[in-house]
Amino acid sequence: LSEKSISLSGYDRLPTNLSSDGENVYLSRNGQVVDYVNLPKMSTDMAYGRENGAGPFACLATPTPGSQNGSAVAVSAAPQTATAQGSYAGAVNVTLSAVGAVYYTTDCTAPTSASPPYPGPITVDKTTVIRAVSYEPGKLPSEVVDLTYVINGGHSLPVVSLVAEPDDLWSEETGIYAKGPNASDTYPYFGANFHKDWEKTASVSLFETDGTGFSLKCGISIFGAYSRGSEKKAFSLHFRDYYGAGSLEYPLFGDAGLDSYETFILRCSGQDAFYSRMRDVLLTSIVADKTPVAVQKYRPVVLYLNGQFWGVYFIREKANENYVAGNYNADVADVQITTFNGTDKPEYTALVKYASTHDLSEQKHYDYVCSQMDIENFTDFWVAQMYIANTDIDNIKFFKTPDMKWTWLFYDTDLSFSSSGYDTVKDYTNPSGTGSGSLSTELIRALLKNPQFRENFLRRFAWQLENIWSTETVSARANELEKLLQPEMQKDCDRWGYSYKNWLGSVDALRQFPAQRTPKITEFLQAYFGLSDAQMEAYGFPKG
Repeated sequence: LSEKSISLSGYDRLPTNLSSDGENVYLSRNGQVVDYVNLPKMSTDMAYGRENGAGPFACLATPTPGSQNGSAVAVSAAPQTATAQGSYAGAVNVTLSAVGAVYYTTDCTAPTSASPPYPGPITVDKTTVIRAVSYEPGKLPSEVVDLTYVINGGHSLPVVSLVAEPDDLWSEETGIYAKGPNASDTYPYFGANFHKDWEKTASVSLFETDGTGFSLKCGISIFGAYSRGSEKKAFSLHFRDYYGAGSLEYPLFGDAGLDSYETFILRCSGQDAFYSRMRDVLLTSIVADKTPVAVQKYRPVVLYLNGQFWGVYFIREKANENYVAGNYNADVADVQITTFNGTDKPEYTALVKYASTHDLSEQKHYDYVCSQMDIENFTDFWVAQMYIANTDIDNIKFFKTPDMKWTWLFYDTDLSFSSSGYDTVKDYTNPSGTGSGSLSTELIRALLKNPQFRENFLRRFAWQLENIWSTETVSARANELEKLLQPEMQKDCDRWGYSYKNWLGSVDALRQFPAQRTPKITEFLQAYFGLSDAQMEAYGFPKG
């Protein structure tokens, strides 16, 4: 959605174009809005304006440039079907009905009056997307109805279907999934279409295993950072008024989640997409079970993109202002959310400056810092990050509201749980910054000067080793996720050309990681804090 701003002075006609996908257009004088229109999505040769020059905004019968607007014209009613879209164990006959003539396509292009007319029941014996439109005499064409029929899929997980214009996905000029003409030659192909902030019109349908679900128009865009360069990409789904609904009214995560979403993600595990496929979900979910650290909820699904099987994905909450507002009962406008070093949020930079310029071993200074941040959340966040050996630690997010202190979100852990010998205790407290030196360590280093924080930090570390990062806890959650994904994984591996055996091995490597990591991280902690064996035992750390 864009908003046009241009001076009217000297123009009989504005030197600008409006998107057929819809835009907000404002008329202002001296900085005050005097009129506006929320232009809806429109098809070719449609006009939109005030009926007869003075009435409400509406679709108009014909364009009248240079003259007063004409009369409004109705839009045809959309086709209906008695054959619900969804997953079927065999062939189905799809019936369509409408007041006017119905035209349809099966190649995912939008149908027009030049498309094949509906001939009667359509036999669907393989997974197919039917897109249909109706034309009533004297009316504008209806909206396009998208119907997905998954035939003999044999899926144990819920199915998500995304349908979009093929050119909006694959065209080298306009496709969000294509490299395009400006991509670099090396991964992750910066400059490619899929690195651009493009959003395309689509429809999304969810077919639950019990036959329920939803279907809605939406916008889609490619999601992620470096993972955009992978063959299997993630999507952001956006619900806006000009697509038809400003939000998705559906409990995506059952009773554990919200009832309304402005956006959500279809995530394919980032850099872990061709390994365990569950790393981030595994790590964030077991942390969420036992700590106050914020995480994104999840549920596994299989995705069909324009009728093609696209593999195993996870529906995830999108970590933005709406996530905070919905999960923490706040107004979106009051949410502050930031990433990395938080330099765009003066309140946070002021907190870091205070912590780095005051001796937090003095209780009054420590108490002030604690009044500005959720110290329990922060402690558990950094303990967990140190343990999992996250090599992408620069990618962090944290947030606050008027009723909340700064709170950290544990997310994007796909590059973790593989480097058991990584001394994160030393690296994450490096005065020069973590990893590449870009993420500031000022806050945690300042806090560790306080005896109370240091004591609690070490006790929470020992507690997490026993209660979160034990082989038993990690294995139990990995086994649970493996059982959920296993019936779909052979198909996923076949689709993307990867080994099912290697997938099993990657999952097993997650189960084995705690046995390798725990003695290493214990050694790193003891060395960094200069603790004796007796002190380590007193804190609750396992004996070497």
